[in-house]
Amino acid sequence: MTSTVVRGGTLVPGRGASRVAGWVVLLAIGSGVTTTCATDRFFSDCLAPSSQCPGQGVADQVLVLFLVGDAGAKEYDRNPVMQHMNAAVRTLDEQGVPTTVLFLGDNVYEDGVRDGHPEDLRLLGAQVEVVAGTAAKGIFLAGNHDWGNETSAKGLERLVNEEEALGVFSAGSANVVLTPRAGCPGPVRENLEDSSGNVLAVLVLLDTSWWMGDPPADARCGATTREEVIREMEDVFREAPDAPLIVAAHHPIRTGGPHGGNSGSLRWLGNRMGVMGEDLNAPRYRALIEDLSNVFTRTRRSIIYAAGHDHSLQVIDESRDGSSVLHLVSGSGSKVTGARPIDGSRFTAGLPGYMRLDFPSEGGVHLDVIAECSEAAVQANLCLEGSAGRFRSVYRARVR
Repeated sequence: MTSTVVRGGTLVPGRGASRVAGWVVLLAIGSGVTTTCATDRFFSDCLAPSSQCPGQGVADQVLVLFLVGDAGAKEYDRNPVMQHMNAAVRTLDEQGVPTTVLFLGDNVYEDGVRDGHPEDLRLLGAQVEVVAGTAAKGIFLAGNHDWGNETSAKGLERLVNEEEALGVFSAGSANVVLTPRAGCPGPVRENLEDSSGNVLAVLVLLDTSWWMGDPPADARCGATTREEVIREMEDVFREAPDAPLIVAAHHPIRTGGPHGGNSGSLRWLGNRMGVMGEDLNAPRYRALIEDLSNVFTRTRRSIIYAAGHDHSLQVIDESRDGSSVLHLVSGSGSKVTGARPIDGSRFTAGLPGYMRLDFPSEGGVHLDVIAECSEAAVQANLCLEGSAGRFRSVYRARVR
């Protein structure tokens, strides 16, 4: 199996995977085109009189985790979010900082990777480009669009196509993988280590689209029922070293965006009635939230839960009996929608961007929210000392 990834030219998957053999993907790497997407709502505790955000980012990090979701709607030369992440990843790579980029699902819009559609591979390749040619690892989670919006045999075929395409890209100069593997719910545990092999965080990766559907059973998966997934999650939490726990999936369990019913009256009504299958009040989504919330409470540890799905940037605190959950919604990798503050909101913005978790040498975890500032964001003082069209840190906090 061969593959080449050429910076500034073409990315060509080679032969070896049954469904992706012979696909040729042309990636015209642009010159940093920027766009601006305005939003009608901003909220940040940085703007409150009683709160200040740190003025400087972490300069001595020994590990970095990037979080970005729903990035599968634009090719690389039309996506300034991917271009800005690529520059940040390359800077860290030059410094020798171990780096992981977590793509939080909906990696290919609208219907996943279809047979004989090279345009789908171009969308996927735009994200692969972020880590191509570096030592950084790209982990792709499955979203509902990667399943083709149906967890059936047809949907699984789309997800297998994506997994095989990533395998071909990985045979070149990009370390990328779909996790959990196609058709499996997880959990998959992945330790994040510094250059000396010290475990600084534990990733617990889930495919929540599998969880909410009726996918074909696969005996190769460690868990094949929801009950087994819960038991395995508890085992992972119990056996994990004393390091920050970061649970990642496509679907958030707290959000002030449209999937939480925070939009127009018709969407609000549909959400409240539970007829919007991908919204939080849908019966299976409610069951997912209840299951995850219960296992988080029983864990009695502080957890960071990272997701996409809503196309915004949100930081939400939730305290529960004996534990706490910091919800990070980072789903504006290629699309933007508005969002509203909800109970526990610390930051809310409908802006293109991504998040990063920095692990400094002295310990702890620092969150940095990076966004492309619109005119509205500048006028709202969200982008302090910023200007429209520029990527800026719009929220910083030590979170662990």
